[in-house]
Amino acid sequence: MVCKVAGTRIYIIARQLCEAIRFLHSNNLYHLDIKPQNLAIDHYTSDLTVIDLGWVMYAPPPCVIEGAAGTSGLVAPEVQRWFDWEELETEDEDPPPFYNPQKADTWAIGNVIRILLDKADGYVDRYHLLECFSEWMMEQMPSMDTALEKLEGLFCSPNSNATHS
Repeated sequence: MVCKVAGTRIYIIARQLCEAIRFLHSNNLYHLDIKPQNLAIDHYTSDLTVIDLGWVMYAPPPCVIEGAAGTSGLVAPEVQRWFDWEELETEDEDPPPFYNPQKADTWAIGNVIRILLDKADGYVDRYHLLECFSEWMMEQMPSMDTALEKLEGLFCSPNSNATHS
């Protein structure tokens, strides 16, 4: 049986995400790539783990940073401006203003919640997808590239069917 993401689960996910990012921020760490693909949720306990710390930055307050960080299209508008500016590859235009990474992370949390709410009606439950993915991994023992490709497909396709193929 495939469940839908229910309001209660979204609340649990959102609360844990806020607590995790608050912990990082209390230690002057900023994730800078908060998105659904960087959340691992235990099927049985509903425990959330924030993953992919590749963009994490340490910066004591007051903190402002420059440059693109995270995933284009899923970041705060002030960060997206850096992605857009870097794509232009021109020195004629001044770079965008520096930005506060804590505010960028906070915006990204809201974006994740929006995505979860948008997908709640009829969206295949991530818990179930991850459980099926884990079983597939144990059966197939795929290469890391193959596993990552399949995992990305599960997260990026709202109509994914969790199968063991």
